[in-house]
Amino acid sequence: MQLIEQVAATIRRHDLAHAGTRVVVALSGGPDSVALTYLCRALHDAGVFILAGVAHLNHQLRDGAAADAAFAADVARSLQLPFESGAVDVAALAAARGLSIETAAHDARYAFLRDAARTLNADRVALGHTLDDQAETVLLRLIRGAGSRGLAGMHPRHGLFIRPLLDVRRQQLLDFLAEQGLTWREDPSNADRSIPRNRVRADLLPLLARDFNPRIAHVLGQQAELFREEWDWLEKSAEVLVSSAVHGHSPEI
Repeated sequence: MQLIEQVAATIRRHDLAHAGTRVVVALSGGPDSVALTYLCRALHDAGVFILAGVAHLNHQLRDGAAADAAFAADVARSLQLPFESGAVDVAALAAARGLSIETAAHDARYAFLRDAARTLNADRVALGHTLDDQAETVLLRLIRGAGSRGLAGMHPRHGLFIRPLLDVRRQQLLDFLAEQGLTWREDPSNADRSIPRNRVRADLLPLLARDFNPRIAHVLGQQAELFREEWDWLEKSAEVLVSSAVHGHSPEI
């Protein structure tokens, strides 16, 4: 199955978008988001959905941030797409609110993307999380301790936000970029081994793949899906029980 068909299949399987759905791509400039942008352009051309534009937030956390923003603008221009950009002093935001840099960056990014979706009259925002990101998330939560809700990992859709690449390996995207002759921006923080996710990515997942199961990323992705189904069932069952208690009838679960 070609990559574009694989992504389209994920969109159909999880009901992420339809022919009339307007989608904005969150473009950081990294390889995953660049590949997502070009794949979404191809999906737009194929009539899977309407690509409404591209959005990029400058977190002002490193020297190359302005160059990342300029790169994202160039990508949008090359694809003739509307471009929404913003800038937030994340370090100052974190200090003012007593948050970690990671939490402040997350909050700022999602607030900006919601605003960008409104500006571009979009129904969805596409994020570039891959199967590898999902595997890393599940492992991190397992190590720290989590139940069904946590081990469900990242959902294919969460409100406005969709993840069309959640069944795709990161290497597939790198291969796609190489085949298309496309460039991207590298985030130096990805090499920071003090960040737990980076150690899981660089050390733990390769070890598990080498010594235990070469398809460990797929296994963890499948486990996340099972836990999502379990959590959905628990939530629906709880709703039935609450309703039965309020209305005084026997529940059917």
